[in-house]
Amino acid sequence: MIRRPHQIALDNNIGLYNDMFGKTDHTVQEFYSWVTNGYNFWQTGEYHPAMADAWKSSPIGGEFAPTNEWGDYFSPMTNSSIMEYLQLTHVSWLGPSSPVNYSPNGQYQNEINRF
Repeated sequence: MIRRPHQIALDNNIGLYNDMFGKTDHTVQEFYSWVTNGYNFWQTGEYHPAMADAWKSSPIGGEFAPTNEWGDYFSPMTNSSIMEYLQLTHVSWLGPSSPVNYSPNGQYQNEINRF
């Protein structure tokens, strides 16, 4: 997997990896925009093509952006946005940063199950 679209990834069906899943600016305004529209790399100005259909042939993965509180993602108020991000970016899997250490049947368990 590769962190953003590149021609080599497009040519070889290499999957994409969002290492900041869950944060609107990183998930929607960056990752989703790059995948959908392509982008100019800020360091070189080089254009990298869109890979909007990559999810059809390759995994789309990543990990949650760092947080000190899983309620940032799994409170009833924020989980609807997280569910939208899953659908929008066609995520196949997320890890290693995840709520795996959150106690079962804790305060966010219903939202984690929904996720």
